[in-house]
Amino acid sequence: MVKISMREFTHDIAGYMRRASLGEEFVVMKRNQAIADIIPHNKGKIKPGWSLNMPKKIIQKEGFSDELIKFRQKERS
Repeated sequence: MVKISMREFTHDIAGYMRRASLGEEFVVMKRNQAIADIIPHNKGKIKPGWSLNMPKKIIQKEGFSDELIKFRQKERS
């Protein structure tokens, strides 16, 4: 990856985006610390686990609120 300063990046954003679309990768640096990676978009990339569609499980028992109401009624009696 090519390291570029924040100033270089802000002065030629369009150029760096064009180069990234052609497959080049960049690391944007600010005060010698990496703050961003500019990489080409990957349409086939797998979604992170938290955004996958998970099957929903239907609960056959009473819900939490119903159990809480019963618990409070028992406490009060």
